[in-house]
Amino acid sequence: MGKEEPIMVRYVSLTEKGRKLFDALLKVVEETETVEKQE
Repeated sequence: MGKEEPIMVRYVSLTEKGRKLFDALLKVVEETETVEKQE
């Protein structure tokens, strides 16, 4: 289990970064969609 732990920690930190990136991307997409609707 000692070898598996670092991989899990790395995976969790990776998913946290990915989630932040995905949230930022979603915000940009939502903003562009609202801009397109206004025009």
